[in-house]
Amino acid sequence: HGREGPPALMAPRGAEILVDTGPLVALFDRLEARHAEMVDWFAGQRGRLVTVEAVWVELSYVLPARLRGGIASLAAGGIPEVRSLGRSGYARMAELFRKYSD
Repeated sequence: HGREGPPALMAPRGAEILVDTGPLVALFDRLEARHAEMVDWFAGQRGRLVTVEAVWVELSYVLPARLRGGIASLAAGGIPEVRSLGRSGYARMAELFRKYSD
């Protein structure tokens, strides 16, 4: 699509790709400026897409209501895999917050 800048990074087949809210919004919402770029990027990935519940909740909040049912169906099908942090995840988060609090 004529975009400038460095080539998009592609993960090796089978690698986990942690996806945040911004790229997902651009992927699902055709009105977003970077929609075409994200469609191409996601289509080229050969790794497993992974995100966390907080990202999925935020995505559900910021996307137009007309798109929410579709993303819920995708998550139900495991695309992307939506993970819960669980107690150990939150414990690790607390540890990292304390470590990098300065």
